[in-house]
Amino acid sequence: MRLLQLFVILATTFSAHSQGVIRGKINDGQTGESLIGANAFIEGTTKGAMADLDGNFSLEGLAPGTYNIVGRFIGYRSHTQEVVIT
Repeated sequence: MRLLQLFVILATTFSAHSQGVIRGKINDGQTGESLIGANAFIEGTTKGAMADLDGNFSLEGLAPGTYNIVGRFIGYRSHTQEVVIT
């Protein structure tokens, strides 16, 4: 099974509304090729996003806290990364 890479680029909080955003990119772990349509979601929830043509995704409206972000794509091993929004 091929490897999937999940890079979290940015995890920020907008203090006025206390809502955070997690942005990242999902790539093939060996070639670095973007995985169009791959899924990124918060473990244990139904909140998620699909990667765009460049492999980028965005999860918005998050409260401060620690989240496990899971990246999945058919034919690849899933990858989980812990992200903290302060």
